[in-house]
Amino acid sequence: MSNPHYKPETLTKITLLNFTITPEAMTDQMLSILAREEDPNLEEEKIRLMEESAENKQRSSDIEKNILRILRDTPGNKMLESEELIE
Repeated sequence: MSNPHYKPETLTKITLLNFTITPEAMTDQMLSILAREEDPNLEEEKIRLMEESAENKQRSSDIEKNILRILRDTPGNKMLESEELIE
């Protein structure tokens, strides 16, 4: 059942496991298994690129937050004089 409903006294006696998966996630898992079998180096490269992409997104978000903080804290008439803002 996709969304089972049990009485509370039943739920305290059992453990529910959710085995549902989206088609996209299933495709990704199958491609990952196939790539690992065919060429393990490609799978390692994919994982490295995914991690690098996540790091870059985080770094970009941090930079954006820093820029907005500097803009917020710098008075409007002093923006062109702020070394930190210019950098």
